Amino acid sequence: MKFFRKEKGWTQKQLAEKLNMTRSVISKLETGVQQPSLEQLVSISEALEISIDHLVGQGGTPSMLAEVLEPYRSEKHLEEVIDFLIKHPNLYDAIKKLAQTNHNQQQLSQYVATMIHELLKIE
Repeated sequence: MKFFRKEKGWTQKQLAEKLNMTRSVISKLETGVQQPSLEQLVSISEALEISIDHLVGQGGTPSMLAEVLEPYRSEKHLEEVIDFLIKHPNLYDAIKKLAQTNHNQQQLSQYVATMIHELLKIE
């Protein structure tokens, strides 16, 4: 939820206002302290303009992203990658532009994996 909220450029307070919730509830939902009701899931997915499947992480992962994330499958590493992408939203745009080039999927996956690995070292 946090990823999709940040992708929209919204603060917790802004999302809370759109959903008629408190910022505290949004924080609890994002950190897993509180589980959303079905009604909340529907409202959140509509506000963020994503499916409930994607909101709860069941929407499937594009194959390129799955290949890139494979070396980071441990929970610790995956959290690091997700946190890094959230902190650096321009990286998402760079990856998207790269995906539109004429490279094949394996080359793109290797390039992005190397880029993420190197960026994690810097962070």
